[in-house]
Amino acid sequence: MMEGLVWAILLTLLVKRRIGFSVQQLVGVEFSTFMVAKNTQGWFYQLMESITQGVISTLKKNMAKSYRFFIKIRSKSKPENR
Repeated sequence: MMEGLVWAILLTLLVKRRIGFSVQQLVGVEFSTFMVAKNTQGWFYQLMESITQGVISTLKKNMAKSYRFFIKIRSKSKPENR
């Protein structure tokens, strides 16, 4: 059971970082993948829920919300970009 939990945690971390990297490429703004993976309360659950439901309009809305969240994280971590 513990091994399964470790694998689940590692997979979740990989998914979060991959999503962050993809958003970084789409938006063209550089930000820390660590901060993306660490700060999931504002975007990850809603995004995963919309993916599992398969509703494209909700997925697009949650992706846009995720973009704004990532930009917000970036502006907090780099005050010179405000």
